[in-house]
Amino acid sequence: RVSYIRSYSMHTLAKWIRQGKVNGLQNLKTMREKRGMTRQAVADAIGAEISTYRQWEQMRFFPNSRWLPVIAEVLECRISDLY
Repeated sequence: RVSYIRSYSMHTLAKWIRQGKVNGLQNLKTMREKRGMTRQAVADAIGAEISTYRQWEQMRFFPNSRWLPVIAEVLECRISDLY
C-alpha cells in the first residue's frame, strides 16, 4: 500500500503555527469532500469521536500532532495539504 504521508516535519508545522502562517486545518473539509467521505466515515477510519473530528474541521480545536499522519493517510494526502 502506498503511503501518502509526504510532508513537512512536525517541527516546521509548529513553527508556522507560532508565526501565524498556519491557523488550523483549513483544508480538512475540502480534502474530505474530495475523497467523497462523510465526517462520520473519517472519524471512524481514524478512530476519533465524530464530535472531536467536527471540532477539528470547524477549526475550534487543533488536533494533537499524532493525529495528523493518520488523517493524511485516510484522506490520501500530505499533511501539508490539510492546511
